[in-house]
Amino acid sequence: MKRGDGQREQRDDFPRPADVDHDTWAQMLAEHYGFEVIDLSEVEFEPSVVSFIPREVAFKYTLIPVAKSKAELVLAMANPVDVFALDDVKFMTGYQVTPAVASKTQIEEYLPLVYPPGQALTEPWVPKESQPEP
Repeated sequence: MKRGDGQREQRDDFPRPADVDHDTWAQMLAEHYGFEVIDLSEVEFEPSVVSFIPREVAFKYTLIPVAKSKAELVLAMANPVDVFALDDVKFMTGYQVTPAVASKTQIEEYLPLVYPPGQALTEPWVPKESQPEP
């Protein structure tokens, strides 16, 4: 789909019913499509992985790269069936893209932490809960 400004719109192929919270919806999508569910609080975000996706693209499609192998990039996504997002990431990285599901609220919580505005990605970002006490 194209917007009037020539940009493609993000598609929400299966809108979340109003009476279903984002975490439950993520579980339902994962079960329906057979995707892995990722809890972002358990992920150590490596700059070498995160830097594959520009900040603008991550925010646009509500996704965060969480793992990379020789030919595959795993994305935590709120909408793992967003063909535009999957195609754009595959085209820009040259990697096979494997979607995984994380709740939209969790991704929106982690995006500004993983992609801080104006900050270069140099050190792994570890969720506060996972960091050892000083």
